[in-house]
Formats: sequence, structure tokens, C-alpha cells
Amino acid sequence: MSLLKINDDICVLCKRCISACPYSALIMDDGKVRLIPDKCQMCGVCVTSCPVKAISFDLPKASGNTVNLDDYSGVWVFGEMENGELNPVVYELVGKGRELARRLRTELEVVVFSDSFDRTQLTDYDIDAVLFVKDQALSAFNEEVFANTLSWLVGIYKPEVILCGATAIGRSFLPRVATTCHTGLTADCTSLSIDDNRQLVQTRPAFGGNIMAEILCPENRPQMATVRSRVFPPAEKIPGKEFELTELILPERFAQTSAKRISYTPEEKRTSSIADAEIIISGGRGIGGREGFKLLEAAAEKIGAAVGASRAAVDLGWYPYSHQIGQTGKTVNPKIYIACGISGAVQHRIGISSADTIIAINSDPEAPICGYADYVVIGDWKQIITNLEQIISEQTA
Repeated sequence: MSLLKINDDICVLCKRCISACPYSALIMDDGKVRLIPDKCQMCGVCVTSCPVKAISFDLPKASGNTVNLDDYSGVWVFGEMENGELNPVVYELVGKGRELARRLRTELEVVVFSDSFDRTQLTDYDIDAVLFVKDQALSAFNEEVFANTLSWLVGIYKPEVILCGATAIGRSFLPRVATTCHTGLTADCTSLSIDDNRQLVQTRPAFGGNIMAEILCPENRPQMATVRSRVFPPAEKIPGKEFELTELILPERFAQTSAKRISYTPEEKRTSSIADAEIIISGGRGIGGREGFKLLEAAAEKIGAAVGASRAAVDLGWYPYSHQIGQTGKTVNPKIYIACGISGAVQHRIGISSADTIIAINSDPEAPICGYADYVVIGDWKQIITNLEQIISEQTA
């Protein structure tokens, strides 16, 4: 059910809201603007487009369970662990977290869940404290246990801001924490700042990247955001910087879960990580199948590149999700990005926007990627990649 309200007494029938609505949820009916509730997505475009403010959100009244914002302080970074090591996005969030903490004049803390933690991983970084929750139940990711644990900590310490990487883990359990804590969560942020009212301004692309939305959480705490990797630079080290380590034992009731881990098989490493690669060769639906990716792997090995994949190729089972590039995968910033058989939907372009040079190899000159790339080669990708492989090898020799 939509919570949109149209005041017919104020409406001047300019129809700006109808043309502005991206979901065609507004129509003219019997001389009045009417809403189609099933189509409305509550995006608010019609509200901001109305020149006489005849459209508004008819929001329900608060239930009385109000939050005292003054009770909350501190900036937290979730220290996601991966095979005993902190995920690289943690160091990027530490740098941004310190910037936010200075603006708020508060402390910066990293929260780590695991059965063991080597504090030297955060030695010389500009953080004030580490909260380490130690339990065997936290040795491997479990959405329910991680959500219970972070919600428990929020209830005790009341942080003002929580930042987490927009990884498979962060995207999985942070929404549960937001629901439990009755607060908001903005996903895939590309910019974060603090306004004059101590509010976290969370900026993220919307409507396929056509607009940048600034999102606030004025009435609830903590203010929570996930951030894609490679959006912020890694924090710089400060030699000799110390932090306080607090080790907590997880109460047994929070370790209870309805899910049971039966076995674990690590993903086979195929090429170097796309996160740090200077050259990436990516394949899409146009390369035809798994055999196509074997050819890309062979070419990547010769020129020292990593292999990426579009969402379409990953969804078809041609390549692992860990190599997916785009809005629902990883953000990369290589010196050279080579897209083979990739149409170039806006979701994919978001993931490669930081690349220095984009080369598109495609048989379709009308593919969107051709209008976005720095260089376009039209033809058979197999022959072209062989020739390009030889040229790059000669230039980098």
C-alpha cells in the first residue's frame, strides 16, 4: 500500500508529477491526478517535482518508542574477517571512519567477530579501540549469529555510526541488524559526510546511476551504511599509534542458530584478484560459455591480468561470483579494463567507472559499452584478444 497523498484542493493539474514518475504510477482520471498504488515505489520524485506541494507522504505517527540521539556516540567499522585476515575494504573504511569521527568529535572503533584475532593487523592505524567478540560460533560466517552479535553490541555501546563493506557478508546480515535496532541502512554508498546536525549524509546512485541520492536517518540510531570496495582509499599508517583492545565473550543465547554448517569447500583460485589487478579481461554473455572463459584465463596469464565477469555470465554459471564486476559485484579500478562480449548495462558500468582505460571488444557496434569505452574494436573477440594479447605483451616486456 502506498503512503502517498494527493491534495486535490491544491493541485493545479500541471501534470509535472505524471511525467516525472519513473514507474508510471500517476495518471489523469476524471480531471484529477490519481495514483496507481500497485505501481508506486515511494521514490518521492513526484513530491519534489510538484510546484505547489500538492503531493506528500502520509507517514504513520511514531509509536512512542522514541530514541534519545544524545545517548549514541562513536563511529564503528565492522572488521570483516576472511580466512583469518581482515578484508581490504576494512582499511578503506578505517580511513573514511576517522574522517567522520573527527567531524563528530568522537572515537573510531573496529568491531571484529571471530574465534581468534591478530591485533597486529591493525597496528599503526589511526583507530581508538577494537571490540573483539570471541566465540567458536563466529569462526565462520552465519547470518543469524552475526546479526544477533552486532545487535547485542549496539544495545550495550550505542554507536552513532556503523560502516560495513558492501560485501556478500555485509549485504547479508546488516539488514537484519537494522531491522532489530529499528533504524535505517543505506547500501552501496559512494560518498559519506557529516552535516551540521551530526547526521550522516549517505550518498549512493539511484535509478540505474542516473541520479545521486543523499539519504539521512534523522530520527533513529545508529546510522548505518555499507560501502563498496575501492570507493575510498586505504587508511594511511601512523607508526607507533596504539589502540585499546576489548575482548568480549558472546553470550550463549546469541550463538543459537537454526542453520547448521555441514561442510566448506574453498573456491578454486583461477587468476589473480580483480580487486588489485592493473589489467582485467572480462567476459560477458557474448563469449559463449565456460570455454570462452578458459581462453580469457590463458590470455590473462600471459599478460599478467585478472579475469572478471559480467553478472549475466555469472548467473549462467560460467564463472564464479567472486569475479563478478558491477553494481551487484565488485568495483574495480585497473589501468586497463578489457570487456569481451559485454553489452555494458549501467550496472556493469558502475563497477568499471574508475578504470583508467576501457577497451570494448564486441561484435555489436550498437552495444552500450561501445559508447562508454575509450577504445572500441568490432569483430570476433577470440581473434582480437589474441592480437591484443600479443601487443600488450610486447609493450609491457
